[in-house]
Amino acid sequence: SKVKYCLQNTLRLLTLLFEYGQYHEVYEAITEGKRTVPIEVWLYVLPQLIARIDSSKPLVNKLIHHLLIDIGQQHPQALIYPLIVASKSIVHDREFAANRVLNNMREHSHTLIHQALIISEELIRISVLWHEKWYKGLQVALEQYSTNRNISGMIETLEPLHATIEHGSTTVNERKFLDSYGNDLTEAHEYIRRFQQTRDQNELIQAWHLYYQVFTCIRTQLANITSLELEHISPRLTINCQNLELAVPGTYEPHKSSITIRNIQSSIKIITSKQRPRKISIKGSDGYEYVFLLKGHEDLRQDERVMQLFGLVNEFL
Repeated sequence: SKVKYCLQNTLRLLTLLFEYGQYHEVYEAITEGKRTVPIEVWLYVLPQLIARIDSSKPLVNKLIHHLLIDIGQQHPQALIYPLIVASKSIVHDREFAANRVLNNMREHSHTLIHQALIISEELIRISVLWHEKWYKGLQVALEQYSTNRNISGMIETLEPLHATIEHGSTTVNERKFLDSYGNDLTEAHEYIRRFQQTRDQNELIQAWHLYYQVFTCIRTQLANITSLELEHISPRLTINCQNLELAVPGTYEPHKSSITIRNIQSSIKIITSKQRPRKISIKGSDGYEYVFLLKGHEDLRQDERVMQLFGLVNEFL
């Protein structure tokens, strides 16, 4: 089919670009050639372009940047989700490169980007709640303390968790967490600080007496949570995410009317596997519900490539 050969040929071209694009002759040839290619061709290989957005080869980086800007101008709905993810990367060069493209898109798609940022921030919030962050963090810190005797590593694990709750709560779920565990965690943190000053092991023992109490309580609590109410974990999604310009993820098709987000359903199911992913439903402007699996503990780029591969295989069959 047309899609099959388009994807195959574009992937071959990208291989040449990524490998040899630092040579001026190759750069000029591809720059000239891309003017004759419909911009929609590049939509099939957005994952590959985003993956190399921070290329260390200046000419390759420049060409990818210009390509993404062109895509963002003509098909912002196709680019917005993967670009937002890249803009939150912990790799500085990747974050910087993605934000350069986002800043360009703000000139013509400001509302779209604003809505996508809210959706992204809140989905990250509800993918891993404070209970789960602390449970996982205490689990890691306990192993560092009791098994590896890595005290500095233990403190590095705990400090970001304490910083989170010190900033205060913004949802009902977070307020309940602070009501249940805030005092014990604050007291434990004081013991840790005194240990850092005195190096007295008794301070650590006192801290872990409190931490372990919290850990066991959270473990019991998590086992009993099988669903969440959106208004309790993300009031912004409840209030601000209705009748958006933003398309439902995965539905955008060039030259067709976008299926935009009407709302996010109020009840979110937790799947009781190790990573506790959420099952969320988004109602589209076409009246249909679109179901997604929200996973907060994993890098999904490998899953994205596998889906792309399966799509190509399906075209061959």
